[in-house]
Amino acid sequence: MNKKWANVCQRAAKALDGLVWEKGFVVTDAPGHTREAAQCARTHSGRTTSERYCLARLLGKRSQEQGLETLQALESLQVTEGMDNPQALPRLDAGSQAGAFRWYAEETRIWDTNAAFFICMPLILHRLLVPDIFSESETQRIDAMLSRAGNWFYHECEHAIYYYSNKILSDGAALCGIAYLTKNEKYRQMAVQFFQKWLDYTKKRGWGWGENLSLGYNGVIFPALRVAESTIGDAAIAEQLRSILEEQKRLFRFYDGHELVPTIRSYNYGGDAERTSLVFNLAGVPGNGLDVAGEYSDLFCAFADELYEDDAALYASGKYCPVSAPRERKTRIFDGVYADSWYGEHGGIGSLNAFPVISGTDCNVGWGLGWQSMPVSFVIYGCQTGYLRFYVDDGECVRAHPKRNYLSPELFPGKILPRVTTRSGQSASAVLTVRAIDRLRNRAREVADEYYVPRFDGALYETSANGRPFIALLYQHATVVIGALLGIAYDGARRQQKLEVCKEADALRIRQILYQGQTQLLEADRLESAWLTVYIDRAMAAQEAEDFIRNLRISDVAWSDGQEPRANWALLRSVCVEGNGISAHLETDPYRFPGGNN
Repeated sequence: MNKKWANVCQRAAKALDGLVWEKGFVVTDAPGHTREAAQCARTHSGRTTSERYCLARLLGKRSQEQGLETLQALESLQVTEGMDNPQALPRLDAGSQAGAFRWYAEETRIWDTNAAFFICMPLILHRLLVPDIFSESETQRIDAMLSRAGNWFYHECEHAIYYYSNKILSDGAALCGIAYLTKNEKYRQMAVQFFQKWLDYTKKRGWGWGENLSLGYNGVIFPALRVAESTIGDAAIAEQLRSILEEQKRLFRFYDGHELVPTIRSYNYGGDAERTSLVFNLAGVPGNGLDVAGEYSDLFCAFADELYEDDAALYASGKYCPVSAPRERKTRIFDGVYADSWYGEHGGIGSLNAFPVISGTDCNVGWGLGWQSMPVSFVIYGCQTGYLRFYVDDGECVRAHPKRNYLSPELFPGKILPRVTTRSGQSASAVLTVRAIDRLRNRAREVADEYYVPRFDGALYETSANGRPFIALLYQHATVVIGALLGIAYDGARRQQKLEVCKEADALRIRQILYQGQTQLLEADRLESAWLTVYIDRAMAAQEAEDFIRNLRISDVAWSDGQEPRANWALLRSVCVEGNGISAHLETDPYRFPGGNN
């Protein structure tokens, strides 16, 4: 182990502080994330155990005997029936989960199949990069477990879900690594076949449902790409994977340690403006993440030689080049869907031209991405992030998209859910947005669309111009102007929407109410809200904000072109804003949606 690697790993040593080990597992005094484990007050997680076991052995904090106990615990989570003969693998019986893992010891069945790669990747990485930390007995147990797991990864790669980037890349990378370690040519050939198809898919269509815009899941994607390119045994594929990894590094260099706006699959519900992650360090952003104990996992091991001991070394290397401000970036996600991001000296704003990115991925019974995605958001450096979210009070509980609600991610109660969409048009730091809930047949007593600003740390100025309400958020070094446009409330009328300001603890909510009344079954073809959001990269006093708003010229019209029958809710719409150096435009058609969610 080189000195740099040792120093980096020592920084992660506090991840081991205070750990309680029980029968080989790390104990967590909290419920798990699956339906079965969520009922438990304390859990034994295979993922956490695998990560901490590898780190502990790397740092000499666990003995060989303790390591073997942990490996036995991890094996107890694996489906091993009928897998006694490694030479007979892969074994691909229909519906079989042979080789896969339960996430928690408390589970009686597999609820989240991603446990397989989360458990196996630390083992694979440490076997590849620091094999001497394991005893011969441990190595034999690890390789036997990995060989069985290869059966599962073979199956997943053969029936690949290409749109689920972090999962399928990790499955493919795990298969590559296992094939390399166990010298299994069948596994390697399947891995090559899979990555050829994934690369073709990514080139033609993009990143599936959009995890290239997720800070957290790039912490999974980065090591997967690294393992695959280093073990696949195909020079052409390896070069393409390295190229994709470098492009992702450039993307995160653009963000420069700030929250991603917009973002897909984020857990930043508290609106943090600055984000700590080793992903930023790997992109060449100084001062982010090396002291984050819990994020050691795979990134530390896979990229140890690229992680700098201190910022001085990073500057001295010449790798760090300060980014310019203002700067803009258009990032392709999938097919015709992309993200626009504008970052200045003091903050930024971003939007997706369409969300959901892929049909049917926003909200389903039991799953969806709406609860963890922010298709329109702004960031004030050193302060906070604000984002648009749908809010529903169904009379029994409050649901919001986004909001942490892993086990109940639906926006409405019921088995048949409406279509929920966001369209945006962004030019520089000005964003026009139309949001809709279509084919509503669900119970609620309140439905709203709102800007949610956790821990609001600015002043509020309210005004109106040309019959439209506006709110200016006045920060120390920046300003955000928010205006309501035409909308369709529950009565079906298309009219100018109002803005309601609500303060909830330290959070600010700027709301358009689409329905409010008694709890009942709501039936509507379409509810629609629309917004103008302008980020200004300097502070404004109230009067200056007033003048800025009054200088905006907004056109918001709806019409039928006579080519298709269109009720009021289905009219074509064109929204434009000009003035103060701004020129943004958005056209929408309720019959057609670029995210494919028709």
